[in-house]
Amino acid sequence: MKDWNWELIIDHGSLTEGPTWTKEGLLYSQCDESLTWIYNSKYGSNKVWRKDTNGSNGMLLDTSGNLYACEGAGRRLVRYKKDVETEVIASEFEGSP
Repeated sequence: MKDWNWELIIDHGSLTEGPTWTKEGLLYSQCDESLTWIYNSKYGSNKVWRKDTNGSNGMLLDTSGNLYACEGAGRRLVRYKKDVETEVIASEFEGSP
């Protein structure tokens, strides 16, 4: 990575986490604002991909295009489908949230 040309794509002034590449662009979380953003490198644009994410981070994309994330404030593992309600995968372990 020493040869990587780093580029600032946007300055939110706060913590961002969980970068995950999709065919549409780079998804990342702005944890304190509970937003997931998508950056399109072709157009150099950022836009909100999902709101009300409970401080999500730790994102992973499956082969069907579903995004999994850990919601820190919600204390749960969820699956996001674009423009569809959040599906809770796990909200407790051995009886504890």
